Amino acid sequence: MANKPDITEEMLEEKFLEIICNFNTILKERNIQQDDFAHDVGIEPSYMNKILNAHKNPGLRIVITMILVLELRAADLIDKIPPPDVLLDFKQSLADKRLRKEERRDQKIDTGK
Repeated sequence: MANKPDITEEMLEEKFLEIICNFNTILKERNIQQDDFAHDVGIEPSYMNKILNAHKNPGLRIVITMILVLELRAADLIDKIPPPDVLLDFKQSLADKRLRKEERRDQKIDTGK
């Protein structure tokens, strides 16, 4: 490709978070529980939780299955940029979860458990 755009890691990370945010928004709008969605997709609920909390980058087969289960088009996730406040709230919730996890880990280290 002669005029290949400069794609940075930051751009990829931002698009990944937008897509995961869109999945979370759709699940919430449709009142679909994570465990039920994981079952329909054919993966463990704990793995789905890691995907929807941006801890794991799922393979293409899983993403395609998620799209098909929700009866979406890939463009519904890729082209749609979440409203800034929704994306900011999502990123903040991820940061809060990571901080709580680190605090629990530090407590275990401090108490020797």
